[in-house]
Amino acid sequence: MKRMSVLIVDACARTRELLRDLLVEHHAAGDVHESDDAAGALAILAHRRVEAVVVDVDTPRRDGLALLAALRRAGPRCLLVALTNDPSGPRRRACLARGADRFFDKSLEFERAIEAVRHRARGEGP
Repeated sequence: MKRMSVLIVDACARTRELLRDLLVEHHAAGDVHESDDAAGALAILAHRRVEAVVVDVDTPRRDGLALLAALRRAGPRCLLVALTNDPSGPRRRACLARGADRFFDKSLEFERAIEAVRHRARGEGP
């Protein structure tokens, strides 16, 4: 399995650390970049090519939905995984409409975000 370059965007340092550790432990990521907000994520993407982005769409200082749209427009197609504490139908539809490939409830489906990156690393799925 290929180890991918991944960007994690989440305001919580502990959540970023947990995601990073799980991605590396499950051999899905080799190069992991982190940002606590949208501006930092876009700055990283200006200088680095990543193959997957795991983003908390409830990120502060910029609407997470706008961040998803900006990430989708930013360049080469990468896997966009949206995490949220608001897994409602309208929120899901809004994230998918702005380019998210996968959408998961942060409190109940955290591991599924890791699995989505692992599937991409194995060359499976979008």
